[in-house]
Amino acid sequence: MAGSGDMWSAAEASCEDPEEHGGDQLDAERDREGVLPAEPGDQRAEDAAANAVGLFLGFSLFAVFLSVTMLVQTSPAVAGYGFDASVFSASLVYLLPASASGVVSAPMAGRLVARFGARATLVIAAALAGIGFAMLAVLHSATWQVIVGALLVGTAVTFGYATLPALINAHVEPADTAVANSVNSIARSVGMSLGTAFVVTLTTRNPIPGPVPIPREEQFVAVFVFGAVLAAICAATVRWFLPLGRQATPAATLSAGAEGKPAAFPARPS
Repeated sequence: MAGSGDMWSAAEASCEDPEEHGGDQLDAERDREGVLPAEPGDQRAEDAAANAVGLFLGFSLFAVFLSVTMLVQTSPAVAGYGFDASVFSASLVYLLPASASGVVSAPMAGRLVARFGARATLVIAAALAGIGFAMLAVLHSATWQVIVGALLVGTAVTFGYATLPALINAHVEPADTAVANSVNSIARSVGMSLGTAFVVTLTTRNPIPGPVPIPREEQFVAVFVFGAVLAAICAATVRWFLPLGRQATPAATLSAGAEGKPAAFPARPS
C-alpha cells in the first residue's frame, strides 16, 4: 500500500500548520473587504470608546426620566413652571411614549446598522439625544414639547442599546464577546447611577424657599444643556475612535473551504 501511504503523506503535507493557513485566509478576506486587523492599542481605544458611549446612554436615560418627572410634577403657581402633574399622569402622559417607542425604534436601529453600519447608527443616536436635550432646555412650557423632547432622548437610548452589541461583536475576537458585552453593560449601569446622582445633586442645591423646597427652572435647564453637551462629545467619540469597517468573521473563514482553499483534512486511518 505504498501508493496509499504516499497519497496520505502528500495530503498531510498540504494541510500542515493549519494556524498559518487560517491566518492567511483571514488576511485575504480582510484585504478583499479593505479592513486591516486592529492593533492592540487600537482595540483598547475602540473598547474604551464603546464603553464611554454606554456610559452616556445610561446617563441620558436616567437623567431625562428623572428630570422630566420632577419638572412636570412642579406646580406652576408656586415655581412659575411645570404642569402640577400627578405621579400617574407624569408616568403615563410624559414618560410612557419615550419607553413605548422602543418597540418601533429597536427594529429600526437594526435596519440602520445593516444598511449604514454601527458607527453611523450610534452617531444618529447621539444626534437625536442632543436634539432632545436641547429642545427640553429651550422648550418645556407645553406638554407636547416635553413629550417630544423626552421621546427623542428615549429613542436615542434605544438606538444605542440596540447597536452597541452589534458593534462589539463585530470588532472583538469571538472568545472575548461575552466579556466585552458584560463590561459595556456595567458601563451603562454606572452611567445610570451617575445620571441619577447628577440630577438629584443639581436640583437640590439652592431651591426655591418654601415649606417644600422646589428646584429652580434654571437647574433643569442646566441638566438639559449638560446632556446636550455630552451628546455632542459622544458623537465626536464615535466618529473619531470607533472603526468604520467591519472585520471579517470566522464564518467568512469557514466558507473558504467552499472556494477551494485549504480546509481540514480527515484523519489518516491506522
